[in-house]
Parts: sequence; structure tokens; C-alpha cells
Amino acid sequence: MKRDVEYMIELLRKFEENNHHLLFFPPDISLNQKKYQHLLLLCDEGLVEQVSDSGYRITGSGHDFLDSIGKNRLDEIKEEMKDEYGNTPLEVISSVGLKILKSKLGI
Repeated sequence: MKRDVEYMIELLRKFEENNHHLLFFPPDISLNQKKYQHLLLLCDEGLVEQVSDSGYRITGSGHDFLDSIGKNRLDEIKEEMKDEYGNTPLEVISSVGLKILKSKLGI
């Protein structure tokens, strides 16, 4: 399985949209292998953490990441990164998003 950056961002946004910033995933990974593997990748990055057998929450770093890419800034990030976007670590995507935001703010 290849890492799907778009899917990881989509999962993170689902956490943020939830009032409690918690999502529950059944421990049986056979139900949705892609979702489970990407959830583990988000945990590896420190953007999500497991809080129970099936419960996960978005971390402060997860919120910071989403803030760095913004709701409407993702297209600009993709344009700046071109073909590298899908293969780039989330940390780099966040850095590009912050660079674009700083430019807009004149910082």
C-alpha cells in the first residue's frame, strides 16, 4: 500500500469536524485496511493518537497541521509542489502551507 496524502488529510479533517475530536474504528482491521493503515501513519506522525482499543483523537500537532494547510490553501500547495505533492512527507506539505500563509500575511 502506498501512502495517500489526500486520504490522510481527509481523515484528519473528519477528526476536526467531530465535536469531541474523537473517532472510533473497530479493532478488526479487515473491515477497511486502507483506513486503518492510514490511521496508523497519522499516529506515526503524531497527528493522531490512540486513546482506547478503538478510539483515536486528533492531537495538537494534528490541529496545527490542518491550520497550516488551511481549508482553501491545499490547491495552492499542490500547485507549488507540482508532481512532488503526493510523495512528500506531511511535514513538508505543512511547511509549504505555512510559507504561503506567511506570504499572504506579509511576514
